[in-house]
Amino acid sequence: MTVKNMKGETIHPIIERNVSKSSKAITDDYKGYRKLSSMFADYRIIKHSDLEYVVEDIHTNTIENFWSHFKQGIIGIYHKMSTKHLNHYIKEFQFCYNTRELNEAQRMNVMLRKVEGRLTYDDFI
Repeated sequence: MTVKNMKGETIHPIIERNVSKSSKAITDDYKGYRKLSSMFADYRIIKHSDLEYVVEDIHTNTIENFWSHFKQGIIGIYHKMSTKHLNHYIKEFQFCYNTRELNEAQRMNVMLRKVEGRLTYDDFI
């Protein structure tokens, strides 16, 4: 989801509402994440500032790969995205990324199984 900024006081309540406390949480060492250690039983930090990128099997490469694909989508497909519709663009790329190992027919079948109701132009705008 989009957020107005990445300050700790903005993102902590969102994370607390949307992520189970029993989740394994892994972040980089951005200062806005510092208080997350008290929210999760298993919280790990990858210290990019110390040139640390992988510790045993712990890393942030997957989420960084997603954002890389998203940014390339902006540059190569959409060129500009409005703030109003940014969540829709993110959901599109989330779906594509999460189904990246499927062929196009399999991906289409997954998408069709998720369709509910009808989205009208007025509802979208």
